[in-house]
Amino acid sequence: MGAWFSKADRVHSNVTARLCLLDAPRPEPHAKESRPPPLASLVFYAILTTRSNHATRCLAIKRTWGAHLDWHQLVFYSDEAETRLSQLHVVPQAYPGAGLFASKYSVAQDRFTQLVMPDAVRRMASRNMSWLFWGDDDTFVWPENLHALLARHDSSQWVWLGQECGSDRAERSSFCGGAGFAMSMPLATVAACVVPQCVPYKRYAVASDRRMGMCFRELLNVSVSDSREFNSQPPHWYMTRVGGENRPTGFGKAATFHYLKTETRAVSPEQYYAALWSLTRAAHSARA
Repeated sequence: MGAWFSKADRVHSNVTARLCLLDAPRPEPHAKESRPPPLASLVFYAILTTRSNHATRCLAIKRTWGAHLDWHQLVFYSDEAETRLSQLHVVPQAYPGAGLFASKYSVAQDRFTQLVMPDAVRRMASRNMSWLFWGDDDTFVWPENLHALLARHDSSQWVWLGQECGSDRAERSSFCGGAGFAMSMPLATVAACVVPQCVPYKRYAVASDRRMGMCFRELLNVSVSDSREFNSQPPHWYMTRVGGENRPTGFGKAATFHYLKTETRAVSPEQYYAALWSLTRAAHSARA
């Protein structure tokens, strides 16, 4: 991968990363109370989307797990504004005018890589939140399982939980974007400072998950911790031979799934999403 970068690029990126580490604020403990705030209220959800999915995927989130979040906990990061979808933040192009020369997909990946995390961290800091959840607009979340997973980790330390992706050694530092990930606030703060230095990695990978994964590994010496609760495919895929090889011990108490689509088209992806939500509600009620 080093062949892609000039010596000047590498030196500048490494120096900037060191400055980000030095400037990172110490996490402020939550005020001592007789009853500390519930972990569920300390997670910020940043969802990556686009205008064409506002009325379908985004509304499916709003009607399912998103309906159980406080207003300030969920933000949809999109390319265009509209009136039907609230909690929407329009993210401009990372490089104005780039759309004239690059594909819409490439422009979106630039936006997701460089501009979303700084805004999310700013919002988290204003609310003294502990965890960043990052997902696509077709990422399904089982909140109770996510909270149970996060409760086992110290949010004052660097923690990055998700699904590792990549077929070779260089790529295995990447995360599966569709599975989503959870990152503690101290790490998210430093990562948000470093993301502008991930620009050169576009020469090696267009997708934001691959590019950010490789960038963070090289500049911060941190990689996603592969957790079987995060899943980049739908539940039934893990019942197949290939899926079984991907998750040999199953998906455990799944926190996320992805690609909720049906080949037969008997139901829409949004109906599939709602049906899976109903199943998780029934399971949660049985546990209570």
